[in-house]
Amino acid sequence: MEVLHTGTKIIPLRDSDDRQGIVFVGRLIDIKGPMELLRAMSLTDKEIRHSTPITIVGDGPLRGALETFARDRHLTVKFTGKVDSGLIPALLRSHSVFCGPSLPAKDGTREGFGMVFIEAALQELACVGYASGGVMEAVEHGTTGLLAPEGDIQTLSEYLVRLTRDEEFSANLGRNGRVRAKAMFNLDVQAENLAAIYQEVAN
Repeated sequence: MEVLHTGTKIIPLRDSDDRQGIVFVGRLIDIKGPMELLRAMSLTDKEIRHSTPITIVGDGPLRGALETFARDRHLTVKFTGKVDSGLIPALLRSHSVFCGPSLPAKDGTREGFGMVFIEAALQELACVGYASGGVMEAVEHGTTGLLAPEGDIQTLSEYLVRLTRDEEFSANLGRNGRVRAKAMFNLDVQAENLAAIYQEVAN
């Protein structure tokens, strides 16, 4: 098992020209959708499957099934296991696309606010996922990323292919994402907005 240890500079920050591949960050459970990512990539042609590295960051009960699926489908996947949170920004920045295809839980519960999508946007990654729950607030479809209809694995696959092939489009989404994240999800900005609301109500 490959583990990235706290305090070790294993994945340095890279220039945009050095970015490569797709990254998933999250617990390896159904609602987070790591298997959806691998299933979507398995639908692509052989060239894309072999030339597009995928990094799965995190651990959980699906780890074994994911490793087996990746091996059987001849996908190029690296599993890091659990990673110290301090290394996540650099790890994200070493990739060009973030994919977090969250799915509803069996009880219908959906992903809350997609904080990991904001973290990815701040590192200028184009984001891909499903239009589900709080992800739709974190990602603006067509501007900062691409959101497939919930559970539409074919469209998810097509979006991943587009972003891995069209580097300029992917980079533009990433830059837009960083601008939007800094403008909309900045704590100081939101505190000022909240104070303005309170003042309006008081008046």
